[in-house]
Amino acid sequence: MWFALVFKNLKKFIANRPVLFCFIIISQIACIVTVLTVSGMIDAATPVPTEDRSEYDKSFHIYTADYDNYDDEMMCTKLYDIKTGELIYSGTDESEADKAIEKLGKKYNTSAESLVYSLQEELPGNYKELPKYRDIKDKLKNVLNSANGVLTYAVVSGYTDDTFRYGFSAYRANDDMMQGTLSYLRDNENNIKITKYEGLKDAFWDCSEGDKVKINNTEYIVSSVETVSQDESTDTAYKMRISAMDDDFMVCSVSILADNASSKQKKQIYETIQKEFSDLTNDIEEPEPEPLLEKQFNNMIYVVSFIIMAVVLLNISRLYTYILSKRKNILMISSLCGGNRIQIFVMYISEVFVTLAVSCVIGFIIFKYLLSGLIAVLYPSFESFFTADIYLLVFGVYIVLGLLIMTFNIIPMIRKSVMDLKRS
Repeated sequence: MWFALVFKNLKKFIANRPVLFCFIIISQIACIVTVLTVSGMIDAATPVPTEDRSEYDKSFHIYTADYDNYDDEMMCTKLYDIKTGELIYSGTDESEADKAIEKLGKKYNTSAESLVYSLQEELPGNYKELPKYRDIKDKLKNVLNSANGVLTYAVVSGYTDDTFRYGFSAYRANDDMMQGTLSYLRDNENNIKITKYEGLKDAFWDCSEGDKVKINNTEYIVSSVETVSQDESTDTAYKMRISAMDDDFMVCSVSILADNASSKQKKQIYETIQKEFSDLTNDIEEPEPEPLLEKQFNNMIYVVSFIIMAVVLLNISRLYTYILSKRKNILMISSLCGGNRIQIFVMYISEVFVTLAVSCVIGFIIFKYLLSGLIAVLYPSFESFFTADIYLLVFGVYIVLGLLIMTFNIIPMIRKSVMDLKRS
C-alpha cells in the first residue's frame, strides 16, 4: 500500500512534469559521475606524499656547541708514528705538534713528515665554554621525563674532556633499540663500546671485551670493540648509556626522537626543552613537520567529493521545494483524510530516496562501463582507486546527505496547516 502510493505519486509526477523529472534525475546522475571522476583523477594525477624524513629530521636537537661558527685557528690534532702506531701528540697547540714531529724525525734520523699519520678535528666556536654533563644532568632528566612513554631514543654527543681527544655518544633508548642496534649496552649499566683505528695505538688500543677501563672518574666494562681502517672517519670513540656518563664529559649536542608521540606530546616536549635549555643555548630545533601521509591524502579526496555532492544536492533541494509547493493540493487532501505529519513525511522522503537510488545505479553504470576505461587511457592507475568500499562509501554518503538536505526542505512544508496551505 505504502510503496504503491509512493510509486503512484512518482508516476503522476513524471506524467505531469516529465521535463522537470528528467532534469532532477540527470542532475543527480551528473553529480554521481562528477564526484567519481574528480576523486579518481585526484588520486591518479597527484602522487601520494611519502614519509621520507630521516631520523635526524624527525628529532628535537639541542646544540650547546656553536657549529655555525668554527674557530679556524683551533684544531684538535692527533699525531701517530706510522711505523709503530703510537700516539706521539694530541692537543690544540700547533707549536707542540711541530715539536712532536721534529722529535720523531730525530728518532729516525730523517724527515718525519712521511712518518706521521695526522687526525684533525675543527673545534666549535665556543669550545672553551662547552657545558659539562653535570651542568645539564637535571635539565636533561626533566626533558626525558616529559617524553616518558613515547621516547624512541635520546643521544648526547661531545668530548670526554677539555683536551678534545676523544668523542663520545651516550644513549637512552626504548626496548626495541636496546635489543637491536644498541644491544651491546643492554646487559650492564656501565657497558661501553670502543671504536679504534686499525694499527693506531690510541687509548685502550689493546683492550678487549670484558676488560674494565676508566674514563675520567668513571669505570666502564668493555662490551664491544670495533676496529675501523684509517681511511674511515669516526668522531665517536666511545658509546655508553646516558645514565653512565661521567660528570666531566663536555656536551656538544642532545638529540631526542619521539617517533610515536602525538602532536600534543611533541609540543609538551618542546616546551620543556625551551624551559630547561634556553639559558644555555638558543640553538634549539623542532622536528620537521610531518608530510601529508596517504591517509590524510585520501581524506582530502573525500572532502573534495563531499563538497561537490553538497553543492549539487543543495541546488536540487531548492528545485524539489518548488515541486512540493506545486503539490500542495495532494498535501491538503492527505491531511484531511487523516494522514499525520509523520506518514506524509515518510511518503515524500521515500520519493526522494527512490530518485537518489535510481540516480546512483544509472550513474554507476555510466561511469563504470563508459567513462572509466576512457579516463584510464590517460591515467593508468585511475581504475585501481575504485574498490567496492569506495563505491559504497560514495553512494552511501550521497544518499544520506541527500536525504538530510531534503528533510530540511520537506519539514517546513508539512508543518503548515491546511488553512495555511490553502492561503499560500
